[in-house]
Amino acid sequence: MRIPLSIPDEEKGELAKAYIVPKTDTTPNADHIIKFSREHLAAYKVPRAVQFVDDLPKTSTGKVMRRELRTLDA
Repeated sequence: MRIPLSIPDEEKGELAKAYIVPKTDTTPNADHIIKFSREHLAAYKVPRAVQFVDDLPKTSTGKVMRRELRTLDA
């Protein structure tokens, strides 16, 4: 699952960042993910950074708490 969020940028204000929960028994590569995104997404949607996490913060109904994603950076 990939959830884009922004990271600060002096020139453009914000850039896209992807938080990815890898599937079991896989070894994802950030460079491959960015390359795939460049081929399939609009330029402004391509993540400039990729972070692999164990789990995403979710509400009791299972929705991703996007505001809490920033806590994963710490």
